[in-house]
Amino acid sequence: MENNGFKLDNLYVGIGSKIKSLAKWSFIVEAVAAIIVGFVMMVSNEDMILFGLLTMVLGSIVAWVASWLLYGFGELVDKTSEIAKNTAPKEESEADAEG
Repeated sequence: MENNGFKLDNLYVGIGSKIKSLAKWSFIVEAVAAIIVGFVMMVSNEDMILFGLLTMVLGSIVAWVASWLLYGFGELVDKTSEIAKNTAPKEESEADAEG
């Protein structure tokens, strides 16, 4: 399936590594957001300094742990694809060339 010179099939090649990259980037975005929100909380109100600090620390930790799930799923997809590739029966032309 080709559309203006761009193969749509390429969107799904190596999807496990793409999911793992998404996990890394989502952690970065979420951790930066937690730090910004915590800093805004601390600056906006003196009574919120403790909550802002907790938001910065715990928000980053929650983002890190949440990224494990997405990264683990990407790893499962990678390993499953590798297993399927290694256990697939060889085609006749490959078997004739070897034997």
